[in-house]
Amino acid sequence: MKHFTIGDKEFPHNGPPLHVAEIGLNHGGSVKKAISLMFEAKNAGADAVKFQYIIPDKFINPKHPATQEAYTLFKKTALSDNDYYRLKQVASDENLLFFCSVFDEVSLNRLEDIGVELYKIASGDIINIPLLKAVAATGKPIILSTGASTLQEIDRAVRLLKRKNGKIILLHCVSEYPCDPQMVNLAAMDVLQRRYSLPVGFSDHTKGDFTAIIAAVMGAQVIEKHFMAAGDEKALDAVVSLTAEEYARMIRRCTAAVRIKGKAHKEPTTQEVATNMIGRRSLYAARDIPPGTKITRDMVAILRPADAFPPSKLLWLIGKRTNKKIAMFEAFDIEKIQ
Repeated sequence: MKHFTIGDKEFPHNGPPLHVAEIGLNHGGSVKKAISLMFEAKNAGADAVKFQYIIPDKFINPKHPATQEAYTLFKKTALSDNDYYRLKQVASDENLLFFCSVFDEVSLNRLEDIGVELYKIASGDIINIPLLKAVAATGKPIILSTGASTLQEIDRAVRLLKRKNGKIILLHCVSEYPCDPQMVNLAAMDVLQRRYSLPVGFSDHTKGDFTAIIAAVMGAQVIEKHFMAAGDEKALDAVVSLTAEEYARMIRRCTAAVRIKGKAHKEPTTQEVATNMIGRRSLYAARDIPPGTKITRDMVAILRPADAFPPSKLLWLIGKRTNKKIAMFEAFDIEKIQ
């Protein structure tokens, strides 16, 4: 597996996920609102903010009945080239990772001019071979979403990207808005990781933060969650978005959950070792035992605390003789046994 960094986080890693605040189109076409959302995301603890660099005329057919309404929406919410330059500058000043979903080579070239550090390829473009090739050629890390994709489609996309770029993160997601948590199937992250030996994350389209927290525990190295201003119920993705307060709480819970999960090893903690004396047992005299007595089972009590022979020495002790008196509840000692 190829190692690479995004911001100050190395991939692959075993720690808390990279938290991406998906502002998307929740700015409604206002760069001022977009900047405000970036500051809110930063203060909420997001590692990165993501936008969708959409050039409507290169993204959607304005004449097709199925997409005419969407075209109007994307036209209304589109930001200008200068807006994206400004957003990138604000992010740099705030030490906030800035990147975009890229949908065509024109927007890709503009983002290259801006100097973004990585790219997101949306689920719908996993079969867009020209775009995959163009993004791979930048040599920058790529986050590839896999919603509504078959393994065969993912196979082809990953194979194509790896020819020029091994810095790939796969995001499991379900392309429904909102997504019923029971349909999420987070176990698919394990399938992706085993099949492709790549870092895996989760793009969350469910309501609330519960699913994201479970994904973090299951090893998601990136959590992408939609982000909106408090009270902005008209935001495009409001139904699957979190406010700054909710987002900050999600990050705290994800971090705590990952720490609770721990690492794949089993050994006593420092605190456990310190309490073993009280919690474990030793061999004590069940009654007064005169010197020269052959020790029998009924003379031995197995009691707390553990400050003498452990219970595992019981069979060894039976049959030995005492050379000194051992009082009731006194620990058996090697100096008192022949």
